[in-house]
Amino acid sequence: MKTKTIQELLKMNPTELIDWLNQEFELEVPSKLETIEELKNASKLLSKTTNTYSYLMNVSSYAKISVREKKRESDKLSKESKANKDATLADELAKKAAEAKLEYENMVDRKEAIDNAADIANKQYNAISRMIAVKREINTELQMLNSEA
Repeated sequence: MKTKTIQELLKMNPTELIDWLNQEFELEVPSKLETIEELKNASKLLSKTTNTYSYLMNVSSYAKISVREKKRESDKLSKESKANKDATLADELAKKAAEAKLEYENMVDRKEAIDNAADIANKQYNAISRMIAVKREINTELQMLNSEA
Protein backbone atom coordinates (compact mmCIF):
# COMPACT_ATOMS: atom_id res chain seq x y z
CA MET A 1 0.00 0.00 0.00
CA LYS A 2 1.24 3.49 -0.87
CA THR A 3 2.48 5.51 2.07
CA LYS A 4 0.43 8.66 2.68
CA THR A 5 1.47 11.93 4.23
CA ILE A 6 -0.48 13.35 7.14
CA GLN A 7 -1.86 16.04 4.84
CA GLU A 8 -3.08 13.39 2.40
CA LEU A 9 -4.79 11.54 5.24
CA LEU A 10 -6.50 14.71 6.43
CA LYS A 11 -7.90 15.34 2.95
CA MET A 12 -9.28 11.85 2.40
CA ASN A 13 -12.98 11.13 2.32
CA PRO A 14 -13.78 9.98 5.90
CA THR A 15 -15.07 6.57 4.77
CA GLU A 16 -12.01 6.01 2.58
CA LEU A 17 -9.82 7.02 5.53
CA ILE A 18 -11.46 4.39 7.72
CA ASP A 19 -10.89 1.77 5.02
CA TRP A 20 -7.26 2.85 4.63
CA LEU A 21 -6.65 2.76 8.38
CA ASN A 22 -8.19 -0.72 8.63
CA GLN A 23 -6.03 -2.03 5.78
CA GLU A 24 -2.82 -0.29 6.82
CA PHE A 25 -2.97 -1.18 10.51
CA GLU A 26 -4.78 -4.50 10.39
CA LEU A 27 -3.34 -6.78 13.03
CA GLU A 28 -4.48 -10.17 14.18
CA VAL A 29 -4.04 -10.71 17.88
CA PRO A 30 -2.95 -14.32 18.48
CA SER A 31 -5.50 -16.55 20.13
CA LYS A 32 -2.87 -18.38 22.17
CA LEU A 33 0.77 -18.17 23.18
CA GLU A 34 2.31 -21.55 23.76
CA THR A 35 5.55 -21.85 21.84
CA ILE A 36 8.69 -19.75 21.97
CA GLU A 37 8.03 -18.76 18.36
CA GLU A 38 4.56 -17.52 19.30
CA LEU A 39 6.07 -15.51 22.18
CA LYS A 40 8.66 -13.96 19.85
CA ASN A 41 5.90 -13.06 17.41
CA ALA A 42 3.87 -11.53 20.25
CA SER A 43 6.87 -9.42 21.21
CA LYS A 44 7.09 -8.11 17.65
CA LEU A 45 3.36 -7.37 17.71
CA LEU A 46 3.80 -5.36 20.91
CA SER A 47 6.39 -3.23 19.17
CA LYS A 48 4.21 -2.84 16.10
CA THR A 49 1.15 -1.79 18.12
CA THR A 50 3.24 0.69 20.10
CA ASN A 51 4.50 2.28 16.89
CA THR A 52 1.03 2.29 15.38
CA TYR A 53 -0.46 3.96 18.45
CA SER A 54 2.28 6.59 18.55
CA TYR A 55 1.88 7.37 14.85
CA LEU A 56 -1.90 7.61 15.04
CA MET A 57 -1.80 9.89 18.08
CA ASN A 58 0.58 12.16 16.17
CA VAL A 59 -1.84 12.25 13.21
CA SER A 60 -4.69 12.88 15.65
CA SER A 61 -2.87 15.97 16.96
CA TYR A 62 -2.73 17.39 13.45
CA ALA A 63 -6.37 16.48 12.91
CA LYS A 64 -7.33 18.33 16.09
CA ILE A 65 -5.65 21.48 14.80
CA SER A 66 -7.38 21.06 11.43
CA VAL A 67 -10.77 20.64 13.12
CA ARG A 68 -10.31 23.96 14.88
CA GLU A 69 -9.17 25.70 11.69
CA LYS A 70 -12.16 24.36 9.73
CA LYS A 71 -14.54 25.40 12.52
CA ARG A 72 -13.16 28.95 12.55
CA GLU A 73 -13.42 29.18 8.77
CA SER A 74 -17.00 27.89 8.80
CA ASP A 75 -18.05 30.32 11.53
CA LYS A 76 -16.38 33.26 9.78
CA LEU A 77 -18.10 32.58 6.45
CA SER A 78 -21.43 32.05 8.16
CA LYS A 79 -21.16 35.43 9.94
CA GLU A 80 -20.10 37.20 6.73
CA SER A 81 -23.04 35.67 4.89
CA LYS A 82 -25.55 36.82 7.49
CA ALA A 83 -24.05 40.31 7.73
CA ASN A 84 -23.94 40.99 3.99
CA LYS A 85 -26.68 43.24 2.57
CA ASP A 86 -26.08 42.32 -1.08
CA ALA A 87 -28.39 39.35 -1.74
CA THR A 88 -26.23 37.85 -4.50
CA LEU A 89 -23.06 38.12 -2.45
CA ALA A 90 -24.87 36.85 0.65
CA ASP A 91 -26.06 33.79 -1.31
CA GLU A 92 -22.52 33.12 -2.55
CA LEU A 93 -21.15 33.48 0.97
CA ALA A 94 -23.90 31.21 2.33
CA LYS A 95 -22.91 28.56 -0.21
CA LYS A 96 -19.25 28.86 0.81
CA ALA A 97 -20.28 28.72 4.48
CA ALA A 98 -22.23 25.50 3.85
CA GLU A 99 -19.22 23.97 2.08
CA ALA A 100 -16.94 25.05 4.94
CA LYS A 101 -19.34 23.54 7.47
CA LEU A 102 -19.35 20.25 5.56
CA GLU A 103 -15.54 20.26 5.48
CA TYR A 104 -15.48 20.96 9.22
CA GLU A 105 -17.84 18.02 9.86
CA ASN A 106 -15.72 15.78 7.64
CA MET A 107 -12.60 16.79 9.57
CA VAL A 108 -14.34 15.89 12.83
CA ASP A 109 -15.16 12.49 11.30
CA ARG A 110 -11.54 12.03 10.18
CA LYS A 111 -10.22 12.82 13.65
CA GLU A 112 -12.68 10.41 15.22
CA ALA A 113 -11.65 7.67 12.76
CA ILE A 114 -7.98 8.24 13.61
CA ASP A 115 -8.71 8.24 17.35
CA ASN A 116 -10.72 5.02 17.00
CA ALA A 117 -7.84 3.35 15.12
CA ALA A 118 -5.44 4.47 17.87
CA ASP A 119 -7.80 3.07 20.50
CA ILE A 120 -7.90 -0.26 18.65
CA ALA A 121 -4.08 -0.36 18.57
CA ASN A 122 -3.98 0.39 22.30
CA LYS A 123 -6.47 -2.38 23.06
CA GLN A 124 -4.48 -4.82 20.91
CA TYR A 125 -1.31 -3.89 22.78
CA ASN A 126 -3.02 -4.47 26.12
CA ALA A 127 -4.46 -7.81 25.01
CA ILE A 128 -1.09 -9.11 23.79
CA SER A 129 0.68 -7.80 26.88
CA ARG A 130 -1.82 -9.58 29.14
CA MET A 131 -1.42 -12.81 27.19
CA ILE A 132 2.36 -12.65 27.69
CA ALA A 133 1.93 -11.92 31.40
CA VAL A 134 -0.44 -14.88 31.81
CA LYS A 135 1.97 -17.14 29.93
CA ARG A 136 4.80 -16.05 32.27
CA GLU A 137 2.67 -16.79 35.33
CA ILE A 138 1.77 -20.23 34.00
CA ASN A 139 5.44 -20.97 33.26
CA THR A 140 6.45 -19.81 36.75
CA GLU A 141 3.81 -22.04 38.36
CA LEU A 142 4.92 -25.00 36.22
CA GLN A 143 8.53 -24.45 37.27
CA MET A 144 7.50 -24.31 40.91
CA LEU A 145 5.50 -27.53 40.55
CA ASN A 146 8.43 -29.25 38.79
CA SER A 147 10.88 -28.19 41.49
CA GLU A 148 8.58 -29.58 44.21
CA ALA A 149 8.36 -32.97 42.52
